Amino acid sequence: MKPLVKVAIFGTYDSGAAEFAGILHCLGVDMGAPFFADRFESEQLAAMLRRWWTEPKIVASASPQTRRAGLASWLDTRTAHASFVGASHPLLSLCGSDVLAAWGQDTKFVWCERPLNDAIESLHSRGWWANSAEIQDRLHTANVEFFSHVECLRLSSSDMLIEPAACVRRLAHYVGINPTVDQVDTVVRWCLRDNLRDVAPPNEVMNAPIESITAKDFSRPNKIVATILCGNNEGIVEEAVRSVVDWVDEVCLIDTGIHDLSAKRVSAIAREKYAQATFAWCDDFAAARNNALELADQRGATWALTLDTDERMVFQGCKDQTQLRQILDSDSDVRAWLVPCQDGRYSKERFIKIPASVRWTGATHEALNCEHPSNRRILPDCYFWELAKDEQAFEQKLTRDLEILKQTTQNNPLDPRWWYYLGQTYEGLRQWRSAVRALTRCIRLDGWPDESAWACYLAASCLCHLKEYREAEEYCALGMSRKPNAVELPWLASWCCLERGNYEQAIHWAGIAIGINRERCSPRGDDSVAGFRHLPAWFEAPYDVLRFAYRHTNQIKKAEHAERMYQSELLKRQNMFCQHLAGENELSPKSVGANLGSW
Repeated sequence: MKPLVKVAIFGTYDSGAAEFAGILHCLGVDMGAPFFADRFESEQLAAMLRRWWTEPKIVASASPQTRRAGLASWLDTRTAHASFVGASHPLLSLCGSDVLAAWGQDTKFVWCERPLNDAIESLHSRGWWANSAEIQDRLHTANVEFFSHVECLRLSSSDMLIEPAACVRRLAHYVGINPTVDQVDTVVRWCLRDNLRDVAPPNEVMNAPIESITAKDFSRPNKIVATILCGNNEGIVEEAVRSVVDWVDEVCLIDTGIHDLSAKRVSAIAREKYAQATFAWCDDFAAARNNALELADQRGATWALTLDTDERMVFQGCKDQTQLRQILDSDSDVRAWLVPCQDGRYSKERFIKIPASVRWTGATHEALNCEHPSNRRILPDCYFWELAKDEQAFEQKLTRDLEILKQTTQNNPLDPRWWYYLGQTYEGLRQWRSAVRALTRCIRLDGWPDESAWACYLAASCLCHLKEYREAEEYCALGMSRKPNAVELPWLASWCCLERGNYEQAIHWAGIAIGINRERCSPRGDDSVAGFRHLPAWFEAPYDVLRFAYRHTNQIKKAEHAERMYQSELLKRQNMFCQHLAGENELSPKSVGANLGSW
């Protein structure tokens, strides 16, 4: 039995480690798929490393014993089916001694070197974290110290530009692989045909042992495949299919437990475009959607359209499928095109580039882990709408999600995202106290600013239901420390003050909200709003507070002016919605004073 070869790739963020991890992957080394984004970083290992080092603060939150046990356990999951196992992630740089202890002294290390100043500038340009310099310096220092006494192979991205074939051979030889000339040529052509971070390796390379890799052209014709997860949905699935069948090359119905006529009805509509597959339902939407991406890949797709049975697509901005293809292929950076819902409250990733370099995560409220904002764009002049759930169906969904999210937060106690969704679910079930507790956990973990700010908003809303207006105002103020231009927060604070009779404070808070809206609509205003918003706060709601607060303080002329502004802004919002439905605007903040939001 051949001994297991273990390889660990170290480097700062943007050091080029992903390139060399991809090369090893192409050469047959098990790098721990499924990957996080398109960086050839094991999704499971990346999640552990982020918990251990609380990215981006880079503060240890786990003992060396915990880290070593986790690394050993991860390696055990790979050894059953591989003789070469590798791992790559910037945070591994902080675990050098842990890797040695968990994997043994025979572990092979690759150090992707990059001048520290270049690494800092590169990460800063991505705009991920404010402490980019501190992060890169910490990782660089850890690598310098570790490799001062541990043998490694030192490589840099410039090596691939200067002598790519020699670089591939050098890396392969160090690991213990002897590729043929054709195999080296295949890997080099794949690496250099485009920026590696913009493409995923071809399936022929990803899934084949090194002996089977041959030089060939991995391009595939443009093909759009719609994937639809379906159970017993015969009453609603037909309209979903009709809304997309003329825009795609194939409709793949994924049977998650069909016992009615759903498949027969879809087949009758899709006709020669119909395909069917099965997926054993396991209460995990991310697993089901990742399976759908794999099925689309197997069917030769270049783009996978994700659609649920209760959703309908509208392509009002495209005259035909050819134009749709042109739009999808118009930006090589895009890994996923988003489409807004009809009323503009949120957007969903609809078209995903295949082969997929992104993955869905989360058993419920699943999210696509695109690496950078440039990998996601809004598809112009298209939208979708979904059938409304009745009260009973909505409560059933929330009850199902609640059990999943309780388990998820138990398994991932340091991930603010899951505490946010747990709080949101409690809110939907009108369990206000439980919602506030969960949302407070999200806020204290201090994750994504938009998420933290909206968690404050939801917590304040729940406290308003409990008529605890002073505490709700405090949550609004806390939320503004996370995202000062979240207009919903000062508006809700003004409403809380109005409810408890503090009219002067209500006027001040409403004035802040109006000022934020004016700044957003100015030429230099901030357009960077996420999927969390309550659109009345962007229009008439602050004036709604003012018209009453001014009356209570006997400022009649100001109250009359606020009344006029309230009516004007309300009409503006209503007209904006009607124009959007008619396809006359794109819901642009700069053009009409608001972005997509709840109407």
